[in-house]
Parts: sequence; C-alpha cells; structure tokens
Amino acid sequence: MSGTVSPCGVRRLIGGVLALAILAAGLNGAVGFHFQPRLRHPRVSRQTARTLLRFGGGLTLAGLAYIPLSVGERFLLAHFHSTTEVGYYAAAATVGAILLTIPHSLSQVLLPALARLTSAGQTEDHRRLYHQSLKGLFLVTVPAALGLAFVARPFLDLWAGPTFGVHSTVPLYIIVGCLCVNTIAYLPYTQVLASGRASTLAKVHLGELVPYLLAAAVLTDQFGAIGAAAAWGGRLVVGSVIFFAIVRRSDGLGWIPTPERGALSIALLTGLAAALVLISTITTSLAGRAIAGALAIGAYAAVTWLSVLTAQERRGLAALGRELTSRRLTAR
Repeated sequence: MSGTVSPCGVRRLIGGVLALAILAAGLNGAVGFHFQPRLRHPRVSRQTARTLLRFGGGLTLAGLAYIPLSVGERFLLAHFHSTTEVGYYAAAATVGAILLTIPHSLSQVLLPALARLTSAGQTEDHRRLYHQSLKGLFLVTVPAALGLAFVARPFLDLWAGPTFGVHSTVPLYIIVGCLCVNTIAYLPYTQVLASGRASTLAKVHLGELVPYLLAAAVLTDQFGAIGAAAAWGGRLVVGSVIFFAIVRRSDGLGWIPTPERGALSIALLTGLAAALVLISTITTSLAGRAIAGALAIGAYAAVTWLSVLTAQERRGLAALGRELTSRRLTAR
C-alpha cells in the first residue's frame, strides 16, 4: 500500500538514529577528555553524590508524577467521549498556556536569586524580593488573564473555527481562571525549589496523583471538555494553595500580594474587569476587542504603575525587565 512504512525500514531508521547518537556521544567524549584530562580518571565524592541524588531524585519523582497529572484528563476524555472532544479541550488548553510564559520567564531570574539569598542567610533581602515578586506577578497576571478571556471567543472562531469557538470557550475560561492562580503560585513553587527541597515537590505531586485521576474520571465522564478543564485547573488551584501553605509555614513568607495597597489594587482590577465586560457587549470582532482591550489594559497599567507601586518597586521591575530582555537576546 502506498505510503506504508515497512518494519525493515523502521529498523533501519532506528539503527541509523542509534548510530548517530553513539557517534555524537563519542565526539563529545573526545572533546571533553581533551580539554578536561582529569575526566579520564574520575573520582566520586560520596557526600556530593548523596546531595545530588537527594535533590535529583526528588526532581525525578516529581517529574514522573507530573506526566499523568498534566495529560491524564486527555486520555480519560478520549475514553469516555471522543477524540473530537479532546480536540476542543486541547484548543482551549493551548491558548490558556500563553499565561505560563509569565512565570517561566520570571523563574529564570528568580530561582538563582532566591537560592543565593537563602544559602547566604540574607533573610530580609530574601523576604523583600519574594514579596515584591509576588506583588508584581499578581498585578501582571490578573489583567493578562482578563485580557485573554476577553478575546477568547473571537480568537477561537478565527484560529480554529466557529465549532471550536462554541465548544472550547467555556473550557478556556476555566483554564485561564485556574492558571491565573497557578501562575502566581509559581513563586512559592520556585522558593521550595530554591531552598533545595525537591523531595517536597515529589511528595506534593505524588499526593495529588490518585485524587486527581479519580476526580478527572468523574468530571470528564459527566461534563466532557468542561469537566476535563475543571479537573486539570482544579488540581492547579489545590497545588497552588499547598505551596503557599508550605512556604508560609517553613519560611514565614506571606501570601497576600499587595497588603499595603490591596484595596486600591482590587478596585483597579475590578474596574478593568467591568470595562472589558462592557466592551464585550459592544463589539464581538477580534480586532475591535484587541484594540479596546489593549487600551483598557494600558490605562490600568499606567494607573497601577503610578499609584500602586512604590518608587523602589518601579526601579526593581525596570531592572528585572532589562534582565529578562538581556537573557532573551543572549539566548538568541
């Protein structure tokens, strides 16, 4: 049959890939031995090995547990419903994952900084960095989530088609709401990792596994893509609360993002949400919502920058922005 790959061809392909991998390993080894001759006679420090295994072992277990935690609801959705329903859910999850770029970028800077301050015992500087970062994440993530939800339906209509717009919008709302909480909780997660408690990550993820799969089975069976979004997002929210509780108990770090100007922050976010809801009743086009939403969020950002952030926080965020930009340019 045309287009069918024979088993012999597959074996040859696997053999070729394996041969290239062995060749690459050999070349890397030759270069390494040339520039680091001591690698020819390695010595193992038992203390160092125990430390690495303790930290790496916890990360490995956490990573293994995270695989079913991150995709289990999709298999259950396909089992109870259809691959079409999985497609509706996957479209919502793909768009919602845009929010994760915020904590992923920030953690590149925060993880080494928090680890350095923790190991040096600089408690006051560590506490200040943590709370300022928490405040910044809150003030950036919530309006970003509101903006993403604001353009969700017209974007899905344009990107994937009207059918996906009908079936994927509500799951996307759920995912965006839960990811908003989880994105802010990346900070306590990073703090746990920076303090060397990888085993804690493993315990949390392993503890979530069975309850999550049971809840996902029930919700996906009863509610389809909406149930899958609720199961996946609900696990993120529960995990976020757990990590906030861990760092509060072990490190004495608070969980309120803007304790000194909280009322003003909430008022500004409420005003932004109300403005977006009002605009959504006026226009349903993606271009119209994108332009109006950008103006509303820009106004929110300007007022927040001037009235909520202190001068020191403005300088710190500006420096953080320059650091992130520099890292991205260096990576390119």
